[in-house]
Amino acid sequence: MRKLHSKSSFSGPACGAWLLCAPFIPSIIIISLCVSQTNAESPSTAPTTQPVSIPTAIDRGIKFLEKFQSPDGSWGTGRETRGTEIYSMVPGSLDSFRIGASALCVMALREAGEKAAHDKGLEFLLHAPDVKRDDGALLYNTWSHIYMVQAMSEEILHGNKDPRLAEVAKRNLKQMVEYATYMGGWAYYDFDAHTQTPSMGPTCFGTAAGLVALFEARQAGIEIPEKLVTQATHQLEKMRLPNGVFLYGADYLYHPTLPANLPRGAFGRTQPANYALWLWKSKEVNAERINASLDLFFKDHKFLDMGRKRPWPHESWYQTSGYYYYFDHYYASRLLESLDAGKAKTDDAKQIAAHVLPHQEEDGSWWDYAMWDFHKPYGTAFAIMTLLRCEPRVFDVGPDVKRVVFLCDESGSMLNKMATLRDELNRTVAGMNSDQSFNVILAANHKPEALDVSFLKVNRDSKLKLADFIEGITGTGVPEFAPAFQMALKLKPDAIYFLTDAADFPDTRDIVSAIKTLNADHKIRLNTILFVEDAVERKKNAESEPLMKQIAGENGGTFKWVEMDSLQR
Repeated sequence: MRKLHSKSSFSGPACGAWLLCAPFIPSIIIISLCVSQTNAESPSTAPTTQPVSIPTAIDRGIKFLEKFQSPDGSWGTGRETRGTEIYSMVPGSLDSFRIGASALCVMALREAGEKAAHDKGLEFLLHAPDVKRDDGALLYNTWSHIYMVQAMSEEILHGNKDPRLAEVAKRNLKQMVEYATYMGGWAYYDFDAHTQTPSMGPTCFGTAAGLVALFEARQAGIEIPEKLVTQATHQLEKMRLPNGVFLYGADYLYHPTLPANLPRGAFGRTQPANYALWLWKSKEVNAERINASLDLFFKDHKFLDMGRKRPWPHESWYQTSGYYYYFDHYYASRLLESLDAGKAKTDDAKQIAAHVLPHQEEDGSWWDYAMWDFHKPYGTAFAIMTLLRCEPRVFDVGPDVKRVVFLCDESGSMLNKMATLRDELNRTVAGMNSDQSFNVILAANHKPEALDVSFLKVNRDSKLKLADFIEGITGTGVPEFAPAFQMALKLKPDAIYFLTDAADFPDTRDIVSAIKTLNADHKIRLNTILFVEDAVERKKNAESEPLMKQIAGENGGTFKWVEMDSLQR
């Protein structure tokens, strides 16, 4: 990513340099260093495929990452160039890009459920040497450290017990401390003084990405220096403008009319900034401000489109650069997860997907800025993780629900759906916040089975306990549902998600009676889900809809059908 530098000249090692100037604004220096003897073909900026479904696009993206992976498990080599790559030095810059891109690919493959390439990539990361700062002006290694911390933390959070994960995360966390700017937060250039502690101010998007990684590391049980978080959060809050968007970086406080700092130049990076502040419970961000920033994201999206695939950084309208594109969409999709469930959230997810799906290449990749051969791996990883968050979900638990019970049918008719149900339960809890708690109750044969006697806080231990518990779900027998409802209602949750494939209960009257007795004040929101394999089974079970709608309608909840084939990849 390219720094908007306010000086009018720069001397440094480069094969070519271009000066882009505009009246009354600081100059933007774009410098390219050619590092390879291999000349790559300049690719077309037009979409090369017709838009497909989200699952199909994700499948194609996974296959690209599998095919493009190097024998050592990494992605990208730095051995091809178009002569317009960003200012860099060898080997440190290329090491940073390779390890950072590889960390993103491992994150994406884990989220998508791919194992072979993921495991090979993870092993590469666990053995990868520490990335070094290779020049006084260059701090590309900060991106590598940020995504290494995030990738390792996510592995831990999802049950990987390899002790090396925490060791690698802590080592990269130490580097994040060392390379934080003198005022806190992170940048990736130090054009001013080339000091050990970077002398230039942080960028808002680099700081946001760092704070997201630190949040996940804390969730994974890794000790985070409080000062590191406090300083970074403070700097990010200072970069928020009264109009709701964020300055490019702290050094641009006195250049608010720089095109990149105007709303049309800043709405993209505002998404990761808002998301980071939301995670760390900043008073500068709330649901209203998040919604306003997403509205702006969709309203002025064409200015992000204009920058996508431009060969030089910041040459487009409002100084947007191509490499913002999938980065911004990824964090926008994560921001959606912080919103309450509802039609607006669903519509936003569809809009985000509509800005990603059409740009998939013939080889299954996505890319936004041609950068050696790292652009397709990192672009594809961001796109996959974005689309995964735009897919239909079985359980849509908003942050307002502090205590939730998942009440699921474990009867024999659910046998073929159990693997998908397990994935969805794990996925839902993984996306919940640390101030939320949950329980899982199975309407099993003879008597209900519960994950715990009460609620479990969302943390690493509870996620592992959930994974072990639902691994044993088999789908057998004909359960009675009334005892399961009684168990769930007596816990007094904020909401219950009741999932079954057909409402042909042997004890319907007892269910209705239990709900009326134990939820007489209607304080428990009861959502109902008919979970079927496909449209054929939906038609077959259509007579179940009235009862499920009735249960939800009388208890402040919502009803929906979920077809399993729309979730599977």
